[in-house]
Amino acid sequence: MVFACRVFALCNIVPCIYRLCLKANDGIGRPITEDERQHILNVCRTHKHGFWVLFMLYTGARPVETRLAKWEDVDLDNNRITIHSAKNNFGDRLVPINPELLPYLTCGDGYIFPQDDDQTQATRGSLRSWWKGFKRAVDIDMGAQVSVRGGVIPVTSKVAPDLVPYCLRHTCATDWYTAGVPINTIREFMGHNDISTTTRVYVKLSDEAFNDAAARIAAFEQGKKEHKILIIPREQEMTS
Repeated sequence: MVFACRVFALCNIVPCIYRLCLKANDGIGRPITEDERQHILNVCRTHKHGFWVLFMLYTGARPVETRLAKWEDVDLDNNRITIHSAKNNFGDRLVPINPELLPYLTCGDGYIFPQDDDQTQATRGSLRSWWKGFKRAVDIDMGAQVSVRGGVIPVTSKVAPDLVPYCLRHTCATDWYTAGVPINTIREFMGHNDISTTTRVYVKLSDEAFNDAAARIAAFEQGKKEHKILIIPREQEMTS
């Protein structure tokens, strides 16, 4: 079988997005590594705030937006969650429910992630405390040693210093992109007014997408050698 292909439009066959790789700092995140993902998921199974972490990982919610989340925002019938934007006046947005979240979405009343001691809205300080405790648990899961007082011995720490909650949001965007979700749809899910924010900062090229692109390019070159792909010169195409 012969396929016609424009060499100059190869980027349309293997789409990818150039990205700015940022070190996570002051709320700026990066996608988590696959090793970090495994340890995070391990800890989520038993940690008190594991559901909170998974919520950010699978909805792309900003940490501060989890404070606003209520059970009435969960629509199981239509497989969606309403996220109340806490930034840039984007307004409320809908995101699909990831199947991994379903076991946790038992529904109830009030805030999904309230203060630990009551049902009031969690404070920003509580979010920082939750993450500090969760990150410590991840560090221990990675192999860090604990002192007699319960703290992680610094020289044995394994967790990356730049692993911050926003890394979960960045990972969610990258996962959506790798899954083939259109970039403008990801912009809506993330609550970005400007699509350049989505493409420049949030969407990174995953290992899966990179390997898939490499395989496609290799197959393309092999197809040329075996004369299974017909290269049509641009000039000939324009005059045909």
